[in-house]
Amino acid sequence: MILQSNYIPWLGYFSLISSADVLVVLDSAKYTKNDWRNRNQLRGANGLFWLTIPIDRKSTNSSIYNARVTDTGWASKHLAAIRGSLAKLDYAEHLFRFLEPIYATFADERSLHQINVKLIRDICQLMSIGTKIVLDTEVASPEFLARGVNPTHRLVEICKELGARTYLTGPLALQYLELKRFRESSIEVAVADYSLLPTYPQKYREFFANVSVLDFLAAVGAFDAGRLLQSTNIALN
Repeated sequence: MILQSNYIPWLGYFSLISSADVLVVLDSAKYTKNDWRNRNQLRGANGLFWLTIPIDRKSTNSSIYNARVTDTGWASKHLAAIRGSLAKLDYAEHLFRFLEPIYATFADERSLHQINVKLIRDICQLMSIGTKIVLDTEVASPEFLARGVNPTHRLVEICKELGARTYLTGPLALQYLELKRFRESSIEVAVADYSLLPTYPQKYREFFANVSVLDFLAAVGAFDAGRLLQSTNIALN
């Protein structure tokens, strides 16, 4: 599986990771504004709200690797907003104790990539997800990570470098993936079925699936969160 890093991603992102043997973080991709790279959603009394890491405007012309944070005060504000959103959920205090030292390390961090990858790795560890996580620069040559390279060709080359026989993807990727390129390289494409994701009790009555995984963790706890994900394979061939 190959994904760009997201900020405190939703449950489906971690379910993809749990269903794969290897996650390749594709942060050589172009940084996109108003996307999931630097923001995600939680729920409050008045509905959904965004938690957004402030990024230098110049970053829209560069890769996710080069996206730079402009205001380090965001971390303490996000932590307070997370606490307000998830308070009174059964495992909220356990989650806060896990998050506080992590967010403390972001006080001087200017790299969005470093922030995202640390959170993804640490949350995976919290849920006992053993999927191997590597960076695209560790497995692909610079020529395949450069701008202008066909996106599907890049993914196929990374899969070949890793010796992968199956590529796991979310359903929206089918809008741009050239499946023929995978078939030509004898790589099977498995498409995730998000309808198989577990539901869980949320703080507010109406269920919203597309919120940060932090909501899931605060509601069910790290042990059950990991158990539920590992017992639910959302990959369909």
